[in-house]
Amino acid sequence: VLEIPESIDGEPVILIRDNAFYRCETLTEIRLPETVSKIGHHAFFGCTSLSTVKLPETLSFIGMGAFSGCTSLSSLCLPDTLTVIPDDCFNGCSELNFVSTGSRIKTIGSRAFYSCGALESLYLPPSADEISSDAFDRSEIVLIGEKKSKASRPPDQKTVAPVRQFVVYY
Repeated sequence: VLEIPESIDGEPVILIRDNAFYRCETLTEIRLPETVSKIGHHAFFGCTSLSTVKLPETLSFIGMGAFSGCTSLSSLCLPDTLTVIPDDCFNGCSELNFVSTGSRIKTIGSRAFYSCGALESLYLPPSADEISSDAFDRSEIVLIGEKKSKASRPPDQKTVAPVRQFVVYY
């Protein structure tokens, strides 16, 4: 278990730099302090043994491909402070079976959940209004949303595909 401290030499740890743990294949669990607001691009790319990540409630930015190729990652709770799931964020996370999206997600980027075969469903809050057409490629997923949200409208080939079905909460 790697627990990042709140401060180093008296300075708060506010970000995980780009490529910080790139292909760190022995990393199994990481806990980020509440002082962290940003995770850089590809920060945990290819961490194939990473199964548990504790994200802080203060996190407001995740860079593209941050968790791409984390094939052991099984679940993740995104904080309400996050509004964008960037391009390739969880690309190839084949064991990812649960993601809590929080209530403020607005954008889901290109290939964000590409090849996430274990992910059976994903809740889209009403704030989600921009979903890349290939966000869920190679993932058979049920999108769950509220009335009049993106999830309540049937998919067409140019918006979200392939999606198994849509379920709407009223």
